[in-house]
Amino acid sequence: MNRRHRRGFHPTGRPPQLKPGVPGPGAPPRPKPLPHRAALLSCLLLAAACGRRLESDSTEAVGSATVRHVRTCKWLDWENNSCRVDSVMTAGSRRIEGVYFTSASPHGELALVNVMQGDSLLVDTRSGAIRATLPAQTSVKEWCNDAELVVSPLVKDTEATGEFGGSHLVHLWLEHGTEVHRSTVYQGPRHVPRVLCGPEHTVALALSTIREGPPIDLFRWSADQGLQLVETWPGDIQGGGASDLVLSWTGAGRPDWCARSRPYSLGTCVPPTRPAVP
Repeated sequence: MNRRHRRGFHPTGRPPQLKPGVPGPGAPPRPKPLPHRAALLSCLLLAAACGRRLESDSTEAVGSATVRHVRTCKWLDWENNSCRVDSVMTAGSRRIEGVYFTSASPHGELALVNVMQGDSLLVDTRSGAIRATLPAQTSVKEWCNDAELVVSPLVKDTEATGEFGGSHLVHLWLEHGTEVHRSTVYQGPRHVPRVLCGPEHTVALALSTIREGPPIDLFRWSADQGLQLVETWPGDIQGGGASDLVLSWTGAGRPDWCARSRPYSLGTCVPPTRPAVP
């Protein structure tokens, strides 16, 4: 005789054998896997790969202005091959992004600012005013004071041979803080190993050949008289080269020079051999 049995119980009294993965009687339904979970995980991994983590954050003063340097790297780049530094200058109310080099005047009133893309800028660090715009990658050769300097616009080497492309020197000075006077001091095929500002907007400079050795010439420059030869070094600089030259000005406003001798620790500077004055 067939007997009815309660639901969920086997007639023998033994519990029913359930298949793996099948919920038992009265168990809450198992949540179905969400098909978008894998896509969501992929998006999170992609965002992490494309995002950047902060490595360092520092600020330096350039006169009255500040430059903030933020170094970041990609999240998944543990070898730091993707790191970069983003630098922003704040001068007055002006923000200059993409800064990679600055050179401040002696008291920090002006600064030459090179940016990653675009012209070099002569900036008033207090107000942020742009006092002059110069060719990209211009460098400072000499600060004369807070309103006067000698700069060197970039001259590219010859593409075909890779030979030295020459030198270019420009003198700038600001009259009354705003009016910019700009003049070319030298533009030609020779090296300019040394530059020194002089009185009344004059410049002393040494010119040498591409390779070490003579001739090495000392010049005086002024806006009204141009480039004037002062003296030629006689022969080679014993035990050194044009990079050992030290320029100076005499009390009479004439350029002078000497060459440091080794060992440098002795502080000896030897003038050129000159004919005896009778």
